[in-house]
Amino acid sequence: MELALTAEELLFQREVREFLDSGLKPEWRGVSDSDNRSQPEVTAQWQAVLATKGWLTPAWPAVHGGLGWSPMQHHIFKEECSKRRAPKLSSMSIGMIGPLICLYGTTAQQAYYLPRIISGNDVWCQGFSEPGSGSDLASLKTAARRDGDEYVVAGQKIWTTYAHYATHMFCLVRTNPLAARPQAGISMLLIDMKLPGITVRPIRTIDGEHHFNEVFFDDVRVPESCLLGAENQGWDVARSLLAFERSGIADVVATRQALHDVLAIAAGEARGNGSLLQDDDFGDRLARLEIALDALETFELRVMDAGPRCAGRAHDASILKILGSEVRQKIHMLGVEALGQVGAVWPDDAAPAHPSGAGRHLVQDALFFRAASIYGGANEIQRNIIAKSLLKSPVEI
Repeated sequence: MELALTAEELLFQREVREFLDSGLKPEWRGVSDSDNRSQPEVTAQWQAVLATKGWLTPAWPAVHGGLGWSPMQHHIFKEECSKRRAPKLSSMSIGMIGPLICLYGTTAQQAYYLPRIISGNDVWCQGFSEPGSGSDLASLKTAARRDGDEYVVAGQKIWTTYAHYATHMFCLVRTNPLAARPQAGISMLLIDMKLPGITVRPIRTIDGEHHFNEVFFDDVRVPESCLLGAENQGWDVARSLLAFERSGIADVVATRQALHDVLAIAAGEARGNGSLLQDDDFGDRLARLEIALDALETFELRVMDAGPRCAGRAHDASILKILGSEVRQKIHMLGVEALGQVGAVWPDDAAPAHPSGAGRHLVQDALFFRAASIYGGANEIQRNIIAKSLLKSPVEI
């Protein structure tokens, strides 16, 4: 594919910039500089602006509000939003369950859920991981027993991001405990978090934030109309969703913004007769990471451009997940090194931030993104998927 912007793409870039300059309020910028912080009230306001413009769900099918943007247009939009530190939208609502309902939902499910996702009335969380069933997701034990026209759900989910304010959960459950293969007995349910029998307990992480939770289901009765896809076929549904998630973990534009922050920090740190940026060792490591990020961006755009031609290539999403998470970790840790003692300043501290204006949240981000090589499927598991896919042997995600 051609990486240089065409005349049409330059016009689109200008349109995006003009829209963001007028529609993105200054007080919204930077309120969710990384995935581990969320201000739902600000996100909801920004989502409403995008919905009014018609730019909230550009990647959805056209019949459901998609715009048919090219991969480069998607990239331009994400890049310009990142440069202005626009609020992060709910990836689980817009980027994951929305496209999945477009793909697998019944007509009734699409008519009910999709408008509520766009309006922001519904906010979703993901109920996959369980104690003992993380990377080995097929071993999950949360059970859903049929009782008339309802499923009775009992079990536990863990590491459930933003379950404390989500209105709904897309949840993998075991509907056939006697299936010959564990993957064959799993279904996906769309669960209203207000149903009786659901308990949410917070898990606070080393970065001081509350984004994770454990969720308990005590004989929760879920209508059968909330089954997404066919019963016992939830594994196929989940595989589609995991491809969306793993591709998004690379998040090149956000990582590039972190790289720019590190550059600004290093340029302001004195070393010898110059700055840290001019230090040979630091500059060499930073240059190598910038090259790696450029290569990752090129690969991401090629995967996006290939589209349907590469359907079924599970290893592409896994490669993006591995490289994206590892580059992100290294860039943030280099930033912590550049900050030095200033890195001990926590976002809520009264002490001043780094003179560059960057880095206030960088240490928190570095701590959080230690998990990036684990969530979405541990990188070790992703390497197995790549090997099996390229060797043409049967692969289970």
